[in-house]
Amino acid sequence: MFAIEDLRPGDHLCYFYETEQEHHALITPFLRQGLEHGEKVVIVVDERTAEGILNRLRADGLDPHPYLDRGQLVILSSDEVYLRGGTFDPDRMIAFLKEETDRALAEGYTALRITGEMTWALRGLPGSERLIEYEKKLQEFFPRNRCLAICQYNKRRFPPDLLLDILQVHPLVVLGTEVYENLYYRTGLSATAELERRVENLRRGERSRDRAARYAIRLEAIHALGRSLVLTRDRQQICHAVVEAARQALGFEICGLWLLETERRRLVRAAHAFADRPVDLTELPLDGERGIISAVARSGRSIYLPDVQENPRYLAIEARTRSELCVPLVVRGKVLGVLNAESREPDGFDEEDRRLFTILADYAALALANAEMFEAMEAHTRELEALNDLGRALSSRLRVEEVAEEVYRQASRLLDTTNFYIALYDEDRDEIIFILDVVDGEVSKPFEVRRKRQGLTEYIIRTREPLLIPEDVPQRLKELGVEPIGRMAQSWLGVPLIFQDRVIGVIGVQSYTTPRAYTEHEQDLLTAIAAQVAVALENARLHERVHRLAERRHNFRPAALDALADRLKLEPPPGLLKQATEEE
Repeated sequence: MFAIEDLRPGDHLCYFYETEQEHHALITPFLRQGLEHGEKVVIVVDERTAEGILNRLRADGLDPHPYLDRGQLVILSSDEVYLRGGTFDPDRMIAFLKEETDRALAEGYTALRITGEMTWALRGLPGSERLIEYEKKLQEFFPRNRCLAICQYNKRRFPPDLLLDILQVHPLVVLGTEVYENLYYRTGLSATAELERRVENLRRGERSRDRAARYAIRLEAIHALGRSLVLTRDRQQICHAVVEAARQALGFEICGLWLLETERRRLVRAAHAFADRPVDLTELPLDGERGIISAVARSGRSIYLPDVQENPRYLAIEARTRSELCVPLVVRGKVLGVLNAESREPDGFDEEDRRLFTILADYAALALANAEMFEAMEAHTRELEALNDLGRALSSRLRVEEVAEEVYRQASRLLDTTNFYIALYDEDRDEIIFILDVVDGEVSKPFEVRRKRQGLTEYIIRTREPLLIPEDVPQRLKELGVEPIGRMAQSWLGVPLIFQDRVIGVIGVQSYTTPRAYTEHEQDLLTAIAAQVAVALENARLHERVHRLAERRHNFRPAALDALADRLKLEPPPGLLKQATEEE
């Protein structure tokens, strides 16, 4: 079984149909493909009209007039073709096909594509009884000429016994929109040739059994892999095992598995196998105009290119590739990635290859989804543990500097803190104080003070809301009316520190090298961190104020009284010391 678009010059088909919907579903694509592939297309109508055929092409989104004007599309009646002079002559019809084929090639077309309604044979005109003779003679014509044809037979009008005879003289038959090799086909060749054909069929049957056995072996290898991957939690191990199965069980020398990173709008190559040398390409943009892998990830549908050179979307990864097969990894409607295979042969993947590759992709998708679920559960557990550890650690930190150091240490377990800062806001003085600043992994505690400006930190203080800028930071700053301050980041994330409905500061992370380094998940984590940090910082600031006040009181009492005693050369009366202490 194969599709109508797989037809080639030399093919001769019969089409049994019953409804107009069936007729339209096959004949319209057949005509359109011929026009788009540079073939000359001839349509012979009997029951239908030329305008009806043209309307169908228009409804399919194709304007037929340019093709009509240049003679690529020709519509004739059965009287002009089959029944010229009121009679049917098989030899005259064969001569007509030969002339039209030669004319099409001389005009620069790649082939002649013709289809005709055969209901004219039911009128009983002279020569109609020679229909089967004509169909048999076509068996010799088509293999020798760049012509392909579909003979249309309306099952509601032709008697079954005649249709049985018709079936035996067509090598290919169309059922619905699928093309099948006709098991009941009988050639018009000599008895010796017919015998040879049947002997070859016997041999072909033996080869078919061999193919079936080979298919069963390959299928069992894939099933065995699928069973082994069900409980595998390591995504990298899954990816390598799937690619290795494609290489060994299916015999694909060039293949790769690409995982989709939705937030970063890209595909990352997780595993690969190449015939003789590695390829440097390790990631692809999801929204790229070219690239079959990206197109499959976006659509969630498989694509097979028998000849990559005919598709402008193909992005050459391996220079000698001639055909490519891409299958999405989909679970419950969610695309996880793409399994890709390439061949250095044109049309290098047959129907069996494509079916097995799809089964392998389904197993891979299921295993990756399970591993992703396990990873998410473990990551969530680690995050809860880290947040709990942060809360316990902060409860024993009584100085602002200690709190900042502990926050950085614990936040590094949850986020990329290569570039990280904590800033406090002094509302009375309208100042920003940076108590900890990490740049490219280098930690400093500058306690730098700056007047409130129009930067990102001030924007968060003003809006009291988290801000995530995954990419295009300069453009986003312009949209927000924010002043660029310092080195420009590729992605930025900041959240407010809020205590008792007051913004007391901001905690932020940024990447100077990677767009989309942070997602909404990192924003949620940083928000959870900030809730604990705000309380710890406010407690630390209160403790430091109390400590400073106690020191001032302690230093004031002996200094003042000792100075007075020295001046009077007297010991201070005990009552005076007690009174001064109580008044303080």
